[in-house]
Order: sequence, then C-alpha cells, then structure tokens
Amino acid sequence: MFSSINILHDILNENNILSKVKLLLRRGVAIRILTDNIDGQLLSHLAAINNTNKNKHIQLGYTNKLGSINEVVIISDGKIVIQIKHGYGNKLVASLSNEEHSILLQEILFEKYFNEIKSLGINNIIN
Repeated sequence: MFSSINILHDILNENNILSKVKLLLRRGVAIRILTDNIDGQLLSHLAAINNTNKNKHIQLGYTNKLGSINEVVIISDGKIVIQIKHGYGNKLVASLSNEEHSILLQEILFEKYFNEIKSLGINNIIN
C-alpha cells in the first residue's frame, strides 16, 4: 500500500481497519505501507498491531523526499488494485480494478519508491 498520510488516517479512523489488519497478519499476509510522511498517531497504531503479532509485522516506509502522494493504493494478492482519493466535498472516493496492467503498474511504482527510501540511507523503514 502506498498512501497520503492524511487519507491513511481517514481510513484507519473511520473503518475499524486495524482489527482487520491484525487478522490478516495472523493469516501470514505480508503488509507493507509507504507514506509521504509520518506522525505519532500512525506510529502508535502500527506499534499496537506489531506488538500483538510476534511473527509478522507491518513494514512502514516513509519519506517526504519523493513528493506528495495524493491517494491510497492497496494491492491485494496481485489480483486487485484499489485506489482511494479525496473527491468532491472531501469525501473518500474509491476505484477498483482487476486489469493486469493496472495492478502491475502500481506494484512497480510501490517497489520503486520503497527501494528508493532504502537507498536514501535514512532509517525510514520500520518493522
């Protein structure tokens, strides 16, 4: 997933996503998040989840050096991509696609940005 920190907060606060994420981790799903910023609220959410799961943790990468991200992108099992943005009236608007080229493009972008953060030499990857 890569995300605007603001949209990620909206999703985490409004949809009880944290309990669902804990279930996914228990099932062995690898979760990596890339954001355009970091704050104490997000760190506390992730610490709470990571402290309850001994084997699997959410990996968080963040930097403000890659520019602003204005959406949340979730890729599920390489089969579905969901994009969430702020729409009219600041409401969240989502689109879903199962088109292979859309999924592949988002996977490539995520890996590119995540690897760029690692190569910056700053410890902005949290396990």
